[in-house]
Amino acid sequence: IISEKTIEYQDMLKKRIEYFKRDLELYWEQLQEYVKWGDIKKLSKYAKKSTIIDKKLTLAMAKIDEINEEEAAYGWELSWYPLRKQCADKLLPFKKLFDAGQEFMDKHHLWMHSQVGTYEPEDIEETIGNLYRAVYKLEKQFSDSPNSQRLATGIKVSIDEFKLHLALINTLGNPGMRDRHWEQVSEIIGFPIKKSPEMTLEKVIDYGLAEYVTKFEPISESATKENNLDKSEFNGLFTFKNLIKILKLSRHEQNDK
Repeated sequence: IISEKTIEYQDMLKKRIEYFKRDLELYWEQLQEYVKWGDIKKLSKYAKKSTIIDKKLTLAMAKIDEINEEEAAYGWELSWYPLRKQCADKLLPFKKLFDAGQEFMDKHHLWMHSQVGTYEPEDIEETIGNLYRAVYKLEKQFSDSPNSQRLATGIKVSIDEFKLHLALINTLGNPGMRDRHWEQVSEIIGFPIKKSPEMTLEKVIDYGLAEYVTKFEPISESATKENNLDKSEFNGLFTFKNLIKILKLSRHEQNDK
Protein backbone atom coordinates (compact mmCIF):
# COMPACT_ATOMS: atom_id res chain seq x y z
CA ILE A 1 0.00 0.00 0.00
CA ILE A 2 2.81 2.41 0.95
CA SER A 3 4.57 1.65 -2.32
CA GLU A 4 1.39 2.29 -4.30
CA LYS A 5 0.81 5.62 -2.51
CA THR A 6 4.40 6.67 -3.13
CA ILE A 7 4.02 5.98 -6.85
CA GLU A 8 0.73 7.88 -6.83
CA TYR A 9 2.31 10.93 -5.16
CA GLN A 10 5.27 10.81 -7.53
CA ASP A 11 2.91 10.76 -10.52
CA MET A 12 1.08 13.74 -9.06
CA LEU A 13 4.37 15.59 -8.66
CA LYS A 14 5.30 14.88 -12.29
CA LYS A 15 1.97 16.28 -13.43
CA ARG A 16 2.44 19.41 -11.29
CA ILE A 17 5.85 19.91 -12.85
CA GLU A 18 4.36 19.67 -16.33
CA TYR A 19 1.57 22.11 -15.47
CA PHE A 20 4.13 24.46 -13.95
CA LYS A 21 6.28 24.35 -17.08
CA ARG A 22 3.21 25.20 -19.17
CA ASP A 23 2.46 28.15 -16.89
CA LEU A 24 5.97 29.50 -17.39
CA GLU A 25 5.64 29.09 -21.14
CA LEU A 26 2.33 30.96 -21.00
CA TYR A 27 3.94 33.82 -19.05
CA TRP A 28 6.71 33.99 -21.65
CA GLU A 29 4.17 34.16 -24.47
CA GLN A 30 2.28 36.96 -22.68
CA LEU A 31 5.50 38.93 -22.22
CA GLN A 32 6.15 38.88 -25.96
CA GLU A 33 3.10 41.13 -26.34
CA TYR A 34 4.60 43.87 -24.17
CA VAL A 35 6.70 45.24 -27.03
CA LYS A 36 3.44 46.14 -28.79
CA TRP A 37 2.21 48.30 -25.93
CA GLY A 38 2.77 51.98 -26.61
CA ASP A 39 -0.53 53.78 -25.98
CA ILE A 40 -0.13 56.16 -23.03
CA LYS A 41 -3.92 56.19 -22.58
CA LYS A 42 -3.72 52.49 -21.66
CA LEU A 43 -0.90 52.96 -19.17
CA SER A 44 -3.08 52.00 -16.20
CA LYS A 45 -4.03 48.75 -17.94
CA TYR A 46 -0.37 48.00 -18.72
CA ALA A 47 0.67 48.66 -15.12
CA LYS A 48 -2.02 46.35 -13.73
CA LYS A 49 -1.17 43.50 -16.11
CA SER A 50 2.56 43.75 -15.40
CA THR A 51 1.86 43.71 -11.64
CA ILE A 52 -0.25 40.56 -12.00
CA ILE A 53 2.41 38.65 -13.93
CA ASP A 54 5.10 39.92 -11.56
CA LYS A 55 3.18 38.42 -8.63
CA LYS A 56 2.80 35.15 -10.53
CA LEU A 57 6.54 35.00 -11.15
CA THR A 58 7.18 35.64 -7.45
CA LEU A 59 4.82 32.79 -6.53
CA ALA A 60 6.63 30.65 -9.10
CA MET A 61 9.80 30.89 -7.02
CA ALA A 62 7.94 29.43 -4.05
CA LYS A 63 6.54 26.67 -6.26
CA ILE A 64 10.04 25.79 -7.45
CA ASP A 65 11.19 25.47 -3.84
CA GLU A 66 8.24 23.18 -3.08
CA ILE A 67 8.90 21.03 -6.15
CA ASN A 68 12.62 20.76 -5.35
CA GLU A 69 11.84 19.84 -1.76
CA GLU A 70 9.60 16.96 -2.86
CA GLU A 71 12.13 15.86 -5.49
CA ALA A 72 14.83 15.73 -2.81
CA ALA A 73 12.54 13.63 -0.59
CA TYR A 74 12.22 11.07 -3.38
CA GLY A 75 15.93 11.16 -4.09
CA TRP A 76 15.38 12.66 -7.53
CA GLU A 77 17.69 15.11 -9.26
CA LEU A 78 16.44 18.61 -8.60
CA SER A 79 14.79 20.25 -11.58
CA TRP A 80 15.50 23.86 -12.49
CA TYR A 81 13.54 26.40 -14.46
CA PRO A 82 15.64 29.04 -16.25
CA LEU A 83 12.51 30.24 -18.04
CA ARG A 84 11.24 31.79 -14.80
CA LYS A 85 14.30 34.05 -14.60
CA GLN A 86 14.07 34.80 -18.30
CA CYS A 87 10.49 35.92 -17.76
CA ALA A 88 11.49 38.07 -14.78
CA ASP A 89 14.34 39.67 -16.72
CA LYS A 90 12.06 40.31 -19.70
CA LEU A 91 9.39 41.87 -17.49
CA LEU A 92 11.65 44.15 -15.43
CA PRO A 93 12.21 47.12 -17.78
CA PHE A 94 8.59 47.12 -18.91
CA LYS A 95 7.30 47.08 -15.35
CA LYS A 96 9.67 49.88 -14.37
CA LEU A 97 8.31 51.98 -17.22
CA PHE A 98 4.65 51.22 -16.51
CA ASP A 99 5.08 51.80 -12.77
CA ALA A 100 6.98 55.07 -13.21
CA GLY A 101 4.44 56.32 -15.74
CA GLN A 102 1.48 55.35 -13.60
CA GLU A 103 3.04 56.88 -10.49
CA PHE A 104 3.44 60.16 -12.33
CA MET A 105 -0.14 60.05 -13.60
CA ASP A 106 -1.47 59.35 -10.10
CA LYS A 107 0.68 62.05 -8.47
CA HIS A 108 -0.15 64.51 -11.24
CA HIS A 109 -3.87 64.06 -10.61
CA LEU A 110 -3.34 64.38 -6.85
CA TRP A 111 -1.22 67.53 -7.06
CA MET A 112 -3.41 69.23 -9.67
CA HIS A 113 -6.68 68.66 -7.80
CA SER A 114 -5.53 69.28 -4.23
CA GLN A 115 -5.53 72.63 -2.50
CA VAL A 116 -2.42 74.53 -3.50
CA GLY A 117 0.20 74.27 -0.75
CA THR A 118 -1.02 70.90 0.51
CA TYR A 119 2.22 69.21 -0.50
CA GLU A 120 5.77 70.41 0.07
CA PRO A 121 7.21 71.85 -3.15
CA GLU A 122 10.55 70.22 -2.39
CA ASP A 123 8.89 66.78 -2.21
CA ILE A 124 7.08 67.36 -5.49
CA GLU A 125 10.28 68.49 -7.20
CA GLU A 126 12.21 65.49 -5.84
CA THR A 127 9.54 63.03 -7.00
CA ILE A 128 9.41 64.62 -10.45
CA GLY A 129 13.20 64.51 -10.73
CA ASN A 130 13.38 60.83 -9.76
CA LEU A 131 10.61 59.81 -12.15
CA TYR A 132 12.09 61.81 -15.00
CA ARG A 133 15.52 60.22 -14.60
CA ALA A 134 14.00 56.72 -14.45
CA VAL A 135 11.92 57.24 -17.60
CA TYR A 136 14.82 58.91 -19.42
CA LYS A 137 17.02 55.84 -18.84
CA LEU A 138 14.25 53.50 -19.96
CA GLU A 139 13.66 55.55 -23.10
CA LYS A 140 17.29 54.93 -24.05
CA GLN A 141 17.05 51.27 -23.05
CA PHE A 142 14.08 50.69 -25.37
CA SER A 143 15.94 51.92 -28.46
CA ASP A 144 15.13 48.62 -30.20
CA SER A 145 11.45 48.65 -29.19
CA PRO A 146 9.66 51.49 -31.04
CA ASN A 147 6.34 51.16 -29.19
CA SER A 148 7.93 51.02 -25.74
CA GLN A 149 10.22 53.92 -26.57
CA ARG A 150 7.25 55.93 -27.82
CA LEU A 151 5.47 55.29 -24.54
CA ALA A 152 8.55 56.32 -22.55
CA THR A 153 8.86 59.47 -24.65
CA GLY A 154 5.19 60.28 -24.08
CA ILE A 155 5.58 59.94 -20.32
CA LYS A 156 8.75 62.04 -20.38
CA VAL A 157 6.99 64.79 -22.35
CA SER A 158 4.14 64.79 -19.80
CA ILE A 159 6.66 65.17 -16.98
CA ASP A 160 8.42 67.98 -18.87
CA GLU A 161 5.10 69.79 -19.25
CA PHE A 162 4.43 69.52 -15.53
CA LYS A 163 7.95 70.74 -14.71
CA LEU A 164 6.97 74.06 -16.28
CA HIS A 165 4.70 74.60 -13.26
CA LEU A 166 7.39 74.01 -10.64
CA ALA A 167 8.19 77.72 -10.31
CA LEU A 168 4.53 78.40 -9.54
CA ILE A 169 4.43 75.46 -7.12
CA ASN A 170 7.55 76.71 -5.32
CA THR A 171 5.95 80.13 -4.77
CA LEU A 172 2.17 79.92 -4.39
CA GLY A 173 2.48 76.29 -3.28
CA ASN A 174 4.61 77.31 -0.31
CA PRO A 175 2.89 75.85 2.81
CA GLY A 176 4.09 78.91 4.74
CA MET A 177 1.85 81.27 2.79
CA ARG A 178 -0.65 82.98 5.12
CA ASP A 179 -3.67 85.19 4.46
CA ARG A 180 -1.53 88.33 4.50
CA HIS A 181 0.68 86.85 1.81
CA TRP A 182 -2.31 85.99 -0.35
CA GLU A 183 -3.49 89.57 0.02
CA GLN A 184 -0.17 90.71 -1.45
CA VAL A 185 -0.61 88.21 -4.30
CA SER A 186 -4.09 89.60 -4.95
CA GLU A 187 -2.69 93.12 -5.24
CA ILE A 188 -0.18 91.94 -7.84
CA ILE A 189 -2.62 90.03 -10.07
CA GLY A 190 -5.44 92.57 -9.78
CA PHE A 191 -8.20 90.35 -8.38
CA PRO A 192 -8.85 88.70 -4.99
CA ILE A 193 -7.44 85.25 -4.43
CA LYS A 194 -7.11 83.31 -1.19
CA LYS A 195 -6.12 79.89 0.05
CA SER A 196 -9.08 77.49 0.19
CA PRO A 197 -9.95 73.87 -0.68
CA GLU A 198 -11.28 75.14 -4.01
CA MET A 199 -8.01 76.91 -4.83
CA THR A 200 -6.30 73.95 -6.48
CA LEU A 201 -3.05 73.96 -8.44
CA GLU A 202 -5.10 73.39 -11.60
CA LYS A 203 -7.11 76.52 -10.92
CA VAL A 204 -4.01 78.58 -10.17
CA ILE A 205 -2.52 77.48 -13.51
CA ASP A 206 -5.77 78.23 -15.34
CA TYR A 207 -5.69 81.77 -13.93
CA GLY A 208 -2.48 82.29 -15.89
CA LEU A 209 -0.48 83.33 -12.83
CA ALA A 210 2.81 81.91 -14.10
CA GLU A 211 3.71 85.28 -15.64
CA TYR A 212 3.82 86.80 -12.14
CA VAL A 213 6.19 84.23 -10.63
CA THR A 214 9.11 86.65 -10.31
CA LYS A 215 6.85 88.99 -8.30
CA PHE A 216 5.61 86.10 -6.14
CA GLU A 217 9.14 84.96 -5.21
CA PRO A 218 9.83 87.72 -2.60
CA ILE A 219 6.45 87.04 -0.99
CA SER A 220 7.13 83.30 -0.84
CA GLU A 221 10.62 83.85 0.59
CA SER A 222 9.17 86.14 3.26
CA ALA A 223 6.50 83.51 4.05
CA THR A 224 9.19 80.85 4.48
CA LYS A 225 11.21 83.03 6.85
CA GLU A 226 8.13 83.92 8.90
CA ASN A 227 7.03 80.30 9.03
CA ASN A 228 10.48 79.16 10.18
CA LEU A 229 10.48 81.88 12.85
CA ASP A 230 7.04 80.77 14.06
CA LYS A 231 8.28 77.18 14.30
CA SER A 232 11.39 78.28 16.16
CA GLU A 233 9.36 80.28 18.65
CA PHE A 234 6.95 77.38 19.13
CA ASN A 235 9.79 74.93 19.71
CA GLY A 236 11.41 77.37 22.12
CA LEU A 237 8.15 77.77 24.04
CA PHE A 238 7.65 74.00 24.07
CA THR A 239 11.18 73.51 25.45
CA PHE A 240 10.63 76.21 28.07
CA LYS A 241 7.38 74.60 29.25
CA ASN A 242 9.11 71.24 29.52
CA LEU A 243 11.88 72.83 31.56
CA ILE A 244 9.32 74.31 33.96
CA LYS A 245 7.71 70.89 34.38
CA ILE A 246 11.09 69.29 35.10
CA LEU A 247 11.93 71.94 37.70
CA LYS A 248 8.54 71.52 39.41
CA LEU A 249 8.95 67.75 39.45
CA SER A 250 12.43 68.11 40.91
CA ARG A 251 11.08 70.37 43.69
CA HIS A 252 8.35 67.87 44.54
CA GLU A 253 10.92 65.10 44.77
CA GLN A 254 13.11 67.21 47.08
CA ASN A 255 10.11 68.08 49.28
CA ASP A 256 9.21 64.39 49.54
CA LYS A 257 12.70 63.68 50.88
